[in-house]
Amino acid sequence: MTGRGTTCCGPETALAFSRTGPDVGTPILTFGPPDGNSFFGPVISTIPSDDEALALYDAVATLASMSTFSELKRTKRPPLDLPLLDF
Repeated sequence: MTGRGTTCCGPETALAFSRTGPDVGTPILTFGPPDGNSFFGPVISTIPSDDEALALYDAVATLASMSTFSELKRTKRPPLDLPLLDF
């Protein structure tokens, strides 16, 4: 699979793009694979608390349960505040 003039990554990424269409980025979430809805996102600016993460997941899962839902977007957002992972 190709997109934006480059060759796509591995087979898992190609499969994800086949579910969403080529004009998205990552992350891509799939609910109820292999036939469930797939979406790009969510894109967040800070690491949520455990309770916020669960609420976000529940909200996205609710949207994914609607077969006619396709997109919710906002480009204005706070600066990123994601610490680097220590290995």
